[in-house]
Amino acid sequence: MVGPPKGYIEAIETRLHRMESLIGDLVHSNDPRAEALPSHHHLSELIASTHNFELLKRPELTELPSQELSDHLLEIYFTHVHPLLPVIYKPRFFDQLKDKDHLPHLLLNAIYSFSARFSDRPEVRKYSNDPNTAGDVFFDRAKALLDNDYDKARVTTIQALVILSLREYGKSNVTRAWLYAGMASRMSQELGMHRNNEKWHPIDLSREQREEQKRVFWAIPSSNLGRPLAIDEKDVDAAYPLEDDEEENDILPFKMEHVTVSSTSSPISSGGATTLCLHILYYSTLMLLHRPYISNPNSSNVCTKAATAIIEIADTMSKRKILLFCLNPVVYCVFTAAVIHTFNATQSNSSFSQSAKINILICWNH
Repeated sequence: MVGPPKGYIEAIETRLHRMESLIGDLVHSNDPRAEALPSHHHLSELIASTHNFELLKRPELTELPSQELSDHLLEIYFTHVHPLLPVIYKPRFFDQLKDKDHLPHLLLNAIYSFSARFSDRPEVRKYSNDPNTAGDVFFDRAKALLDNDYDKARVTTIQALVILSLREYGKSNVTRAWLYAGMASRMSQELGMHRNNEKWHPIDLSREQREEQKRVFWAIPSSNLGRPLAIDEKDVDAAYPLEDDEEENDILPFKMEHVTVSSTSSPISSGGATTLCLHILYYSTLMLLHRPYISNPNSSNVCTKAATAIIEIADTMSKRKILLFCLNPVVYCVFTAAVIHTFNATQSNSSFSQSAKINILICWNH
């Protein structure tokens, strides 16, 4: 084995010690040249930015759609997805978009990949003549960006993972959805999101950052897939997000009024489908609370009324051709309602049983 020449390492060490001595003399003598030396902060920034090296080699990963298309996809997201899963704190998000040099590319592509599924525009598809590929270009880009970011816990990375998890769940890629949700859960714990950040010193986190972290953390359990949670609730004391959305609504840079999603549907008012979905989620929560006690007449009555309301809302949405706007958790809600009606259909009360069978048929037809 051929090593360095004799005395080579000693010579380098001597030069390093000499450089250290010279730098120390500059700093202690208040020499103006010391200001040109990189500070610890700047060195940290340089080290942290090394993950962008791959992005420099693959500039296509930081490509973004046109401003018009971006606004279209963001509008869809904040109209139909965000109200059901508010993982993003809009004041912080739109502040980030103002910094064009440090855009959250991973988060943006995650949003685009989800929103594109609700758009009929061919430019959001991987193959323009195949609607099933809507958003795949953005998803592929998000996956590549995630390869650079998955080992560095960031709030925007966690937000992207939650959104990607919900998207993959909607495409029946349940295993991948579960893995993304698990990554988001563990990153949130690494950042301490499961703890009450209201107790932290205000210098550590601004008010907006604290609110953002609360929203992100509480969105993660909402994206679970019926599997064991990765977080022990005994370790959680995180505060709930603010209930008042007035600040968020004031921040929106565009007025979300109407969105046309398919050539076969007429424009619907903003929040129409979303409001109905929220009602379905509400009634589903009532069912889940009372279902364990369904043998009790009062709980049975609550479950039946909630299940009937869900079927009626879903039937209305189907007739108005706005079921397309529903997220996958709504499908589970309708299924749960159908289970309640199936149980009721076996009861001895003929009128009660007949009403349940009618609701089951409505489910079957959709």
